[in-house]
Amino acid sequence: DGGSAPEAEALAAVTVFDPYFCEGGAVAELEALGVRRERVLNRNRDFYADIATGQLPPQYDVLLTNPPYSGDHKQRLLRFLASDGDMRGAPFLLLLPAWVCEKDYWNAFLERLATHRAAGG
Repeated sequence: DGGSAPEAEALAAVTVFDPYFCEGGAVAELEALGVRRERVLNRNRDFYADIATGQLPPQYDVLLTNPPYSGDHKQRLLRFLASDGDMRGAPFLLLLPAWVCEKDYWNAFLERLATHRAAGG
């Protein structure tokens, strides 16, 4: 039904960061859901180079992504999310294959995240 006016207003004000660019489809999909196009940060850039050089967006409300399943993208994303530099308290939503929850790197990520949150982060 599109939600209530306050919900639609709140959604339009959200800034979403999707660090993995794939032909720009994330922008159109999120816009169709009510997020303003200019508030979707999905750039055709090298996410890992941006981490290394500090070129990440300074402010976003939520990180939402479906990282590439190939290579070590999942591990690198989890390292970023668990890094002291990014533990800003912003929520994140990740679309990952179910088998990731059986991996040691996933459990290590959850432990680090829990420790950080327990410490007031």
